[in-house]
Amino acid sequence: LVDVLDVVRDAAMILEKRVGLLSQKVKMSQICEEVGGALKVAKDKRNQPVKKKEVEFTTDVPESLPEVEGDQDKMAKVIHHVVENALKFTHKGHVKISATASSQ
Repeated sequence: LVDVLDVVRDAAMILEKRVGLLSQKVKMSQICEEVGGALKVAKDKRNQPVKKKEVEFTTDVPESLPEVEGDQDKMAKVIHHVVENALKFTHKGHVKISATASSQ
């Protein structure tokens, strides 16, 4: 719950422009691989694996994706929270991090 509140607080502060965003070149493939690697071995507050045995967890983000402009730490935090929640609430099946480039 505290993690969710932190994300909501961060989002509110960004929207109110009380927290600055860094603008830098970001490799999404690197962020997604790091987040995926961390969550494969992550434990919850009860020291249980976040990823359940019945859940297949994969990452499919090509290295060839173009870099994007953004705040690397905040992007990683958002992806981490979304995927962590997917793993927490998926009891059987598949969770996959994937990304593709679009011209839009």
